[in-house]
Amino acid sequence: MPCGSASAGQLSVHLRSRGLDDGALTVAPAGLTRPIPSVPVMVFTALHYLTVHLSFLPRLACSSAVSRSPQTLMTPCSTWNRLHAPMRRRGHPLRPGPGGNEAHGCAGSVAGMPDIPTPAQESVLRSFAAAVRESPHNLVSKRARTELWERHVAESVAFAALLPRDVTLLDVGSGGGFPGFVIAVVRPDIDVTLLDSSTKKVRFLLDTAAALDVPVKVLHGRAEEIRAADGANRFSVVTARAVAPLPRLLGWTMPFLAPGGLLYAIKGASWESELEDASDELVHWGGEVAATPEDMPRDEQTPMVVVIRRGVAG
Repeated sequence: MPCGSASAGQLSVHLRSRGLDDGALTVAPAGLTRPIPSVPVMVFTALHYLTVHLSFLPRLACSSAVSRSPQTLMTPCSTWNRLHAPMRRRGHPLRPGPGGNEAHGCAGSVAGMPDIPTPAQESVLRSFAAAVRESPHNLVSKRARTELWERHVAESVAFAALLPRDVTLLDVGSGGGFPGFVIAVVRPDIDVTLLDSSTKKVRFLLDTAAALDVPVKVLHGRAEEIRAADGANRFSVVTARAVAPLPRLLGWTMPFLAPGGLLYAIKGASWESELEDASDELVHWGGEVAATPEDMPRDEQTPMVVVIRRGVAG
């Protein structure tokens, strides 16, 4: 829901989740005797009144908060500006996606960009998850099959919300389609290309994209081969999820980026040590660390992401 449109009903739901029902917030009419409420209840009563009667409070709250709903994932404005402002100054067409917009004080226009996923997109994603689950090709592990929607789809949607608008994107090592296929579904403004070396996975991605009418390109081959076949310096964004440690991943992905382009690498708990080990590769490509998981929203869905900007001379 956009900033400035918080409702009393939403606040009540928020409070009920913390064990406070609507009755505890009702102010007794004059002349009626009620027990004196506890301090926490009095505080929430005051907040409830202010939220209903002072419309500026929701806007103030939204201006600095990071939404925890998978429907309205927001990137902190300072992070988005730090990631993309240098590219915009050089005339690069990057604009903020759902993760950064003017309603939250961020630079750039996102007029017309809905929260993701929309109901139609969610329907496509559920069909995609069912196709992955039912595929005979072991596209994901047995454990992953049991948590496709709650973890892998949700994480990919949250990740998609961090990406800039109107870019050309290559997802390296797409596998069963996480996150690249999901990005193609929920971010139609992005020109998505998927890359994988597995024939069966590429066939699955092609067939599923055709069946679900998802506009995505799929390349079959190793990163080194595709790069050599006129794939270098073509993309403004490259993504990779659980493909390889950063030192190796940089060598596979950075050549695909145009100068100033961004690598979004989804990493695990070892991201700090991987960054240290990748120092030589960073120097080689003229790269710089644009953001780390410490700069990103942290909730149940948003993955840990390391963002590397390729140098102009890299």
